[in-house]
Amino acid sequence: MLCFLLLLTAISSRRNERDKNSITIQREQQNERCQALQNEVHRSELEEGRLQLQIRDKDTLEAEIKIMREEITKFSADITVCSACSFLFWFLLLNQALQKIDQEALDAQAPIDNLQSAFRKREHELQSSINQANQSYVQLNKHNDRLSDMNKSIERQVLSMSMYVA
Repeated sequence: MLCFLLLLTAISSRRNERDKNSITIQREQQNERCQALQNEVHRSELEEGRLQLQIRDKDTLEAEIKIMREEITKFSADITVCSACSFLFWFLLLNQALQKIDQEALDAQAPIDNLQSAFRKREHELQSSINQANQSYVQLNKHNDRLSDMNKSIERQVLSMSMYVA
């Protein structure tokens, strides 16, 4: 019986040892799983923090983009108004300059007209003088021709008288 007891004790102790080993292995496996789960939770928390930062950055950027778009719209409208005002300003400035040039041209035209009128008057006077001079020249030529004819006639008479006297 003692042997039987020893045998039972030995069997029991082996079984206990196996159970103990099995429980130890299970505990180690559970500890490893628990550690793996804790590591996974930690990684997830880190990922969550990183994603939250990205979301905050994204939200900040979206807000900045919205503000910039509003500013661009406002500046575009201002530029359009400014461009229209600038265009109107330059148009009015150019119009004033053109009116000033037109007035200066009109002011400068009066002396030109006066000079042209004086030139035509003087030209007419000179033409009249030239015409009178031409008429006088023609008259002088006629008188010269007559005098020449008379002179020839007188010379013939003097020659014919001098032949009678001599």
